[in-house]
Amino acid sequence: MSIQDPRERPLEMQQAADEKHSRFREPDSDFLSYLTLWKYIRDRRADLSRLGVPATVP
Repeated sequence: MSIQDPRERPLEMQQAADEKHSRFREPDSDFLSYLTLWKYIRDRRADLSRLGVPATVP
């Protein structure tokens, strides 16, 4: 049984994925990109919690 590498994307979906990921991209540092993503998730969970929605991030 083989599992597809999650870094591989179908050619027809690469542009859409790049656009979605661009909000988290920090050109100077991968670490800052992860930190930006982490802050987004934290803020999103807080927003959902205030609304009484279970904190699941799509």
